[in-house]
Amino acid sequence: SLTITAANDSKVYGASSTTAGVNYNAGGTAVNSTAGYTTSGLVNGDAISSVTLTSTGGAVPSNVGTYSITPSALVGGTNVTSNNYTISYVNAATGLVVNPKVVTLAATKTYDASNTLNTVVISGLIGSQTLNYSGATANNVNVATAGKFINAITLADGSGGGVASNYALPTLNATTAPVTIIKAALTVSANNATMIYGANVLPSFSASLTGFMTGDNSSNAVTGSASFSTSATVYNGTAGSGSVVGTYSITPALGSLASSNYSFTTFTPGS
Repeated sequence: SLTITAANDSKVYGASSTTAGVNYNAGGTAVNSTAGYTTSGLVNGDAISSVTLTSTGGAVPSNVGTYSITPSALVGGTNVTSNNYTISYVNAATGLVVNPKVVTLAATKTYDASNTLNTVVISGLIGSQTLNYSGATANNVNVATAGKFINAITLADGSGGGVASNYALPTLNATTAPVTIIKAALTVSANNATMIYGANVLPSFSASLTGFMTGDNSSNAVTGSASFSTSATVYNGTAGSGSVVGTYSITPALGSLASSNYSFTTFTPGS
């Protein structure tokens, strides 16, 4: 007797080719497969060149799970016939295991002093499938910290047939789940100031910074100070010099202001 036994096999969700090299068509059949089976009982140098394997798990895509593999329709030498052999076919003991497909992740956000991630891009999905997610966080909140990554996230079913259980998270690190944080913007506003007519020195100018995130302020998140220019002039000892009574602009500029988490993009004049 001749026994054809389908071999246990596996593949990744969405793939048509298995670990053993069996290539299934859209209907879950591998016609004339040269891999994925074993034989016992051949004699006299007889050989089998291929066997048809059928498994619903071979169809693309088949959900993660374990599916039976059924062999049939051997192709062999001229002596491998039912006249010379009692031929039997045996399904794979375990079957075809479809494993989850590992996705890649990436997130970009503007600094907000929290580790919450509201926009995560999930890549590596099949076709037009999408996935939702919840609980996404970064391992660090600061712009300048190198190697930031998503350190927690839960996948959820999406659209287009996207089922979370068909996918798996990668090992979360800066390569598979990088996080980019860009600086938040602060507004630098010149504070109003006064000067007595005839003064020979400009008053000290200052600025207020707005746009800080919770817990941040000009003392713990910024170094340096703004620079200023004004249209007002001082008395220099020459008759007629110095600005007359009136209102003059105070224009702030970057000066030595610096911050690792903030940029200075808007400068509002005072008077």
